[in-house]
Amino acid sequence: MVAPPSLAREARIGLFRLKIRGRLRAMRNLCLAALTTLVACSSSDPLPPPDVRLLVGQDETWSADPPPTRVQIELVEPERRVVIGEATAPASVITIRNPGFNAGTIASFEATGFDGAGTALVRGASVPYVIYNLLSATIPIFVARSSTCSRPAENLEHARNFPVVTVLWHQFIIAAAGESKDPAVPDFYDAINWKGLPMQPPFARVPKTMVVVGTTVLCIDETAATSIELRWSDRVANEPAPAGLSFAEVAGGQVFELADGTAFVVGATRSTGEPTAKVLRIDKVTSQTTGETTGVLRAVTLATPRRGAAAGVVAGNLVVWGGSAEGAAAEVLNTARDAFSSLPFPPDATAGLGLAKLDATIALLAGGKDPVTGTAAPLRTFDVTCAADCAATELAMSPTALQRTSVFPLAPGHVLVTGDSDDGEFHAFSVLTTGAPAEIVERPLRERRKGATAFVLPNGQPGVLGGENPETAAPVLSIESFFF
Repeated sequence: MVAPPSLAREARIGLFRLKIRGRLRAMRNLCLAALTTLVACSSSDPLPPPDVRLLVGQDETWSADPPPTRVQIELVEPERRVVIGEATAPASVITIRNPGFNAGTIASFEATGFDGAGTALVRGASVPYVIYNLLSATIPIFVARSSTCSRPAENLEHARNFPVVTVLWHQFIIAAAGESKDPAVPDFYDAINWKGLPMQPPFARVPKTMVVVGTTVLCIDETAATSIELRWSDRVANEPAPAGLSFAEVAGGQVFELADGTAFVVGATRSTGEPTAKVLRIDKVTSQTTGETTGVLRAVTLATPRRGAAAGVVAGNLVVWGGSAEGAAAEVLNTARDAFSSLPFPPDATAGLGLAKLDATIALLAGGKDPVTGTAAPLRTFDVTCAADCAATELAMSPTALQRTSVFPLAPGHVLVTGDSDDGEFHAFSVLTTGAPAEIVERPLRERRKGATAFVLPNGQPGVLGGENPETAAPVLSIESFFF
């Protein structure tokens, strides 16, 4: 990545700002790379020291019993954590020091509030940054009591049930489509500063699925796919379906991304429509000349057509489970990424379940029901490297019969499970599997809702948005994040 130029004096806030044209003209703190960039400013004037601004959504963050007495700020790199600031709690602004790092280091910032006994009570994390210099930088961090949900002060602009959600450039949340007054008009939300960006123009296509490719978002519905340029212009282009696949076979499917950025839209994760074996693979290719990233679309096929299946990335590979009474329960992407290989697990017709990495090669399955009997599935684990005599291991009965289930890894052996109960209400449970039986604790939302969508926020925390109050049908416009 090429370092951006020094900032003009009037823009000297530590975060690189770029002039925006087109759809994102209202946005700020935009960067040229995949991660938000912190840079220094060239000036003969003395510059203020860097600081962290702690944002809270609920008053009890600092006042609940027991109250935190000390706040610590850490710089978190892939291979190290360094304490760079401390203050007495409660705190809103904490001056931090420069711990020394190589220009271009990728790191995030974490805040932790401790009580007098050293127990962590308050937590928060920033998005990842590419850091060139911390001098005069201001880093916002949204903090809340650990093991709870919290809402930032500013809401989304539009009400919508069952929104389609994606994350752009480790900073922006995009919510679109769903059941909405105008489903073509998206919400954009800045998850660095926790503010909405209102009055966005409508998308050229109402998406059933969205995939970010470089500076564009690919909006897919049953009839076609349209790339919409987000940074430089409002340019749109319809993309042809790859050989061996129609967009109707994958539209509405969930999106999964491998470590190298290759994305997959798994049609089998859809809860409605005919069973499908089709997977849309999107290779992201960056030009060495222009730096522009484009998507190359390819078709991949599962061994067994499925509906309501779970999918996730475990041991660095895409895994699909369930959704069919035929064929093996599990399939994994082969090394060439052009087909799937069946794992020798007995068939599993469970639909509406979720899947995520639990530890190393172990996946956790949660939620879902047998589509014939309506029986709720238990919590189970399975080894994605199993080659013979394979069977899932049952951990405990699910706390409720969840549908549209998502599983979010928090730490080894610890996940958050979200989904809809039979009455449509959204629920969240933390599941700790290190003991026997598994420990399951419900984590109530700040605002009850149904028709909501769970996703991963740009800072890595599980989040939820959209939906309506289950009793009054009033729209719920807040974003909620789970802190762990």
